[in-house]
Amino acid sequence: MALVPTTHLTAIRRQSVRTLPDTCSVVRLTETHTSGGVTVVEVVLAAGVACRYTETLGAQDAEFAARQGVRIDAVLTLPGVQDVTAADRVTVTVGGVPFGTYEVSGVARRSFELGRRVYLRKVT
Repeated sequence: MALVPTTHLTAIRRQSVRTLPDTCSVVRLTETHTSGGVTVVEVVLAAGVACRYTETLGAQDAEFAARQGVRIDAVLTLPGVQDVTAADRVTVTVGGVPFGTYEVSGVARRSFELGRRVYLRKVT
């Protein structure tokens, strides 16, 4: 028996999305092989996704970066089970102001997710 029934977890996830004040788009980069070589194509997986953006990094963020060997400039909280991988990019909007495009450095997943923690590095 599950600790929290799936129907309850889904309802809790819907409620938790309301606490995410910012928005973002998740873009997946895919390679297409053609006779002229390799072309990178950007595919928007999701647009207008509720999120929470912060550049204030904590101890757990530094530990994640050290353990994974990645650089982190910001952290994004997305709704639980949002499709996002370390191969993706996100464009972030905070308070209606575009904050730029970031590469995903890593994703912290859990079995009972209300939110998904995504580690970002600024695209230069």
